[in-house]
Amino acid sequence: MAEHIHDEDEHEHEHEIGCCADDHDHAPAGANEPLGFEKTDTASRSLANALRWSFALLTLIMVAVVGCFLFFGSFYTISNKEVGIKKLFGKITEVVSEPGLVFAWPFVGEIEKVKVTPQTVTIDDFWMNEMPEDKTQPDLNKRQNRQGDLLRSGWDGALFTGDRNLLHVRLTYTYDIRDARAFKQNVPEVAGVNIIFDPVTHDPQVVEPIRSAICEAAIEVAGAQTSENIRTQIAQFQSDVMTKAQEQLTKLNSGLRLTSVVATASYPLAVLPAFNAATAARNHPL
Repeated sequence: MAEHIHDEDEHEHEHEIGCCADDHDHAPAGANEPLGFEKTDTASRSLANALRWSFALLTLIMVAVVGCFLFFGSFYTISNKEVGIKKLFGKITEVVSEPGLVFAWPFVGEIEKVKVTPQTVTIDDFWMNEMPEDKTQPDLNKRQNRQGDLLRSGWDGALFTGDRNLLHVRLTYTYDIRDARAFKQNVPEVAGVNIIFDPVTHDPQVVEPIRSAICEAAIEVAGAQTSENIRTQIAQFQSDVMTKAQEQLTKLNSGLRLTSVVATASYPLAVLPAFNAATAARNHPL
């Protein structure tokens, strides 16, 4: 009987130990984790969110910068006085003659503007060298001869006429660019540009092929005429120079068109008084 009681006591004790063991095995999750784990996890999540927002903001800025570059760097405004030469990889692909915005691919494309309005230019290669004070007296008959000799070598220009006389000639021409594609493709560049720009207005002033063509034409025409014929029939001289110069420009396929050539002719100042006296005597004989 005593043994039976003892066994029951042992069974109850084992059951209590089992219950305690079960309670120990089912401890709450995280009971053994460090106390700062929750704070570290929160900080990691905050850092990750901050990085995501920073990346999104950086992406937005980059898109905005690229968009601005594409818009402002690749669109060109063509005015009604210009045409646009559209290029891709340096090759002309299109001539835009309508005013407005024109798109060109960034890095590989560009739009080169060419003024097509008429331009008037004066050539003084065959004219006397003038000082500022000389220009205040436009009447050559009243101008003082400061040069002494007939011509100052290296300073004064003149044409040699068919009758072996020297004649000062000033040529003023008007031109426009009729074919912009031909102009850009065929007109040789001088000092990196094929147009010399006015330093004040920045308008095109001298196109070298026109200057060369007109000078060559003037030398040829003057060599076949007398100085008196040039002076008395100046309109014919102008027409002949313009015709020959345009023929040369057409052969070059320059895209340039001469619309007028105006010439002013004068004997050198050293002989001008004698010439005027001879002319007056011939027109009013005694």
